[in-house]
Parts: sequence; structure tokens; C-alpha cells
Amino acid sequence: MQLPGSCGVTRTGPFPDDQEHFTETISGLLAYIRYTFTVYAYSSVGRGDGSSTTSNTQQLEPHQIENVIKNSTTSTSITISFNEPEPSTGPIVRYAVRYVYQERICNGGLSTGDVTTQYTNCTPSSGRTVCSLDTLYPYWNYSISVRGYTIIGPGNWSVPVQQQDRPGQ
Repeated sequence: MQLPGSCGVTRTGPFPDDQEHFTETISGLLAYIRYTFTVYAYSSVGRGDGSSTTSNTQQLEPHQIENVIKNSTTSTSITISFNEPEPSTGPIVRYAVRYVYQERICNGGLSTGDVTTQYTNCTPSSGRTVCSLDTLYPYWNYSISVRGYTIIGPGNWSVPVQQQDRPGQ
């Protein structure tokens, strides 16, 4: 029986008699996983004792966050939450939150203006991470996306969540 995460890779010889060192590349491994590799030598007598080594695969950028939800709103703030992206590709060191809105410029009774993008950081926490966007325009529409960072770099932005900072929404 193979355990989850085991590869069960087998390579058989023959190997040249004059070769003292062998190299084997194992591909298709998952990021940021500890693997144990064991090598056995076989002869006409049978299998010899194994020699093992343990190694971690490298971290990668995180996967896209898929579960951003709005927790609460006031007239000038929006609170969102989300889970760490899965599967893990390394510890999340921070989250970036991007929120996009249209600036307010009163023009003959119309409120229009340039589209503005702002960013804020959010500290990871165990379980769901909660972030608040404060000092927003009252009762304004926002498009909010989140992405995580490992020490390797950022993941992709989440699908934007459309939200108005209006209590009870």
C-alpha cells in the first residue's frame, strides 16, 4: 500500500560496473512538501539495506484565492474574509488587497471621475483571514480582489468581489 504523497518510483539496472555514483531526477513532485527518498541495492543474493534522505521541495507562488466574502459594511468601510489558498505552496507572508472605484467629481449633477486603484496589506492569520478597508467614500461601489505572497512572490489576484459600502448590504 502506498501512503498519500508517496511516489513509489522504481528504477532497475543494469548499471556499469565502473560507475560509482548515480543520479536520478524525480519530477512531478508537489511544491513545499517533505519527501523521503530511499535507495536499495539489489544483487543475486537479494536486497541490501536501504539508504534514505529527506528533502523539501521549494516553495512557489501561492494559488489564487477563491473564497473572498464580504463580512460586514458601514457607510465608509468594508470587511472581507478568505481562507488561505490551497494546496499550500509555502507559508503566506502577507496578503495584498486591491480595491478599485471611480473617483467622485460632481459635474452638472453627475458624479463621475477617474477610475482609481488602491492597495492595502493584510496580515495572515490561522483559519480565515479578515481584512478591513476603512476611510472609503460613503455609499460607493468598490471592486475588491486579494492575492497572497510567499517568499517566492505573489499569486494571481482573486476574482473581484463587487461591493457597496452600505450598512446591511
